[in-house]
Amino acid sequence: MEDRQRHSTTILCVRRGAEVVIMGDGQATQNDFVVKPNVRKVRRIGPSAVGGFAGVAVDGLALLEKLEAKLEEHPGQLLRASVELAKMWRQDKLLRELDASLIVADAQTTLWLMGNGDVLEAGADGVIGIGSGADFAESAARALLQLHSEAQLQQQQESGSSSESAAAAEVVAAGGGQVLPSEAAAAIAGMSLFDVAKKAMSIAADCCVYTNANFSWHHILPDGSIVSGDSASAAAAAAVAGADSGAAAVGQAVISSS
Repeated sequence: MEDRQRHSTTILCVRRGAEVVIMGDGQATQNDFVVKPNVRKVRRIGPSAVGGFAGVAVDGLALLEKLEAKLEEHPGQLLRASVELAKMWRQDKLLRELDASLIVADAQTTLWLMGNGDVLEAGADGVIGIGSGADFAESAARALLQLHSEAQLQQQQESGSSSESAAAAEVVAAGGGQVLPSEAAAAIAGMSLFDVAKKAMSIAADCCVYTNANFSWHHILPDGSIVSGDSASAAAAAAVAGADSGAAAVGQAVISSS
């Protein structure tokens, strides 16, 4: 279970300050077969935390339920609850047989829990993933977040004097980046944290045969509220919005012709 790559799924968690997005794909596989395309692998844990699992679905769900119980014992202390779960997971003979790993997060911290007793905190960039597509998703997310920071810096400096623009170019180049065309910089600087997570997961879905593009997610907003969704619901909402705008356009055409 220590090798996260053998869990055929992708769970990605990205963070910017107190804002967090955790996203998972929906593909469930059995050996060489896809048995279900829309499994929900991310869950809310109590009122303020979220989590996702890679591995055997029933084992992952059981572990998330046990973590929620630990959070009820230690409200608002995700790290302590996670450590308590990891100790129980390692010491209990039955729990040791559970074949899954977890990513959990709240507004303060992001953690990776493994059955060997390890509880690892995400690095300074706030990006962490598990599953067979994790390396693809993590790499893409880190690249997008770095480009986002560079694009924002470039935009800030371009709005100033020419000397400030030159200084911005030097700062970006010193950091190993490159000065982007203005349109590209504007597009990247405008990416939300959710956009970063979704794009990174899309890249993982393109690269990993065990990962599909039926995503589900939980989004902890800076104010602490949590927004949840999935690709199917988002597509349905977009279709309804498109139908409404199309009907409005037809109505306008009828009014104009009359």
